[in-house]
Amino acid sequence: MSIAIDQTRLRRIVGRVAPGLTLTRDEGETILQIAQLAAGADEENHPQEHAVLQQVAQHIGSAMGVDVGELHMIPKIPDEEARAGRLERLAIRLDARRTKDLAYTFAFLVSIADLELVPAETKALEEFQLALGVSDRRAMDLVVMLSEIIEGGRAPRPHA
Repeated sequence: MSIAIDQTRLRRIVGRVAPGLTLTRDEGETILQIAQLAAGADEENHPQEHAVLQQVAQHIGSAMGVDVGELHMIPKIPDEEARAGRLERLAIRLDARRTKDLAYTFAFLVSIADLELVPAETKALEEFQLALGVSDRRAMDLVVMLSEIIEGGRAPRPHA
């Protein structure tokens, strides 16, 4: 089982997290690369996560007026330490609170694509939250918002 995500839901998510946001190419690619890190957090290949990641990539590309193939993707990260270093370098590229919130939201969305958060994903999401400077309260607000938009509120919650 997996979540049902489409471009309409993604527009609603972005509209709630960052209304009126216009992404620069650098911001869009950075947010997408953070979502990619989330997709590989448990070092398992989950088709559901990649399907949601592809939807996110299409949404970001469309929002910026570029083809998905033109977006800079990152190679698979070999281990937890490398992921943490990459995340840190990516997070400092986002200045605005709204872009950081959106990056966290998409990372969470990709992580829950299979409706399960394994310990490695939970730990990774804590790292994403810290690196992006998303408070515990804001993270919960974002998760609740996602739950309202997808699957009638059945999305799993992170450990606070």
